[in-house]
Amino acid sequence: MKSSRREFFELDVEQAREALFRLSNGRDGKSTSTPSTSAQSEKAFSNTNASVLGLPYWSRFNALRAEQKSLPRFENAGPRFFHRHFLVTPSKGNRNRNIHYEGRIRINSPQVSMRLIFKTADNIKELFDLVAQDHDIIEQEVGLSLLWLRDRGRYESHIAVERDDLDPRDVGEWDHQHSWLSEVVSRFEKVLRPRVVKLPPPLLELTS
Repeated sequence: MKSSRREFFELDVEQAREALFRLSNGRDGKSTSTPSTSAQSEKAFSNTNASVLGLPYWSRFNALRAEQKSLPRFENAGPRFFHRHFLVTPSKGNRNRNIHYEGRIRINSPQVSMRLIFKTADNIKELFDLVAQDHDIIEQEVGLSLLWLRDRGRYESHIAVERDDLDPRDVGEWDHQHSWLSEVVSRFEKVLRPRVVKLPPPLLELTS
C-alpha cells in the first residue's frame, strides 16, 4: 500500500530474514551456518517470490557497482522484482517523460534482464521510434541482440536484453549475474544514453 510520502511492502518475515542472512554470508564467501540452516536458506530462496528476493539481490548489485565505482548510481534496493536508474524523471517540465534503466528478475520461468524503458508521456511511442529507427546500428554498437518491444502498454515501450539461462534464486551465481547486468548498463550508457539526450524538446534533464 502507499501513502503520499512513503511506500510499504508486505513481506514474509522469515523469508526476508533468511535472504539477508544468506546475502551477508555471500559477501565475504564465508558461511557460519550449520548444514541444516544453510539448507533452510536455500529452500527459502527456492520457494520465495521475486519481490522478497529483490532486497538482497539488488543490494548485492549496488554493492558490486559501488566497489567498482561504476556510474550511474541505481536507486536504493528494496523488496521489488525491478531496480531502476532514471535518465529522465517525469515532471511537468518534460511532459511527464519517464525514461530509465530497469533491471528485472523473474522466478517463474527464471530470467534476469536489463531494459531501457520509455513510459508515461503522451508521445512516448514516437520517442521510442526515433531511437528504434537505428536499431541495426545500435545492436552492432552495443554488441548484443536486443528486443525492441514497442507495445508494452499504451504508454510504455522497452529495449531489452533477457537471459533465460540465469536463475536469480541461485545465490552462487549472483556475482556472475550482477557483473553481466553491470556490463549491459555500461554498453547502454555508451550507445543509448547519447541518443536519449538528443531526443527532441522538451529538454531532458539527465540525472548523474
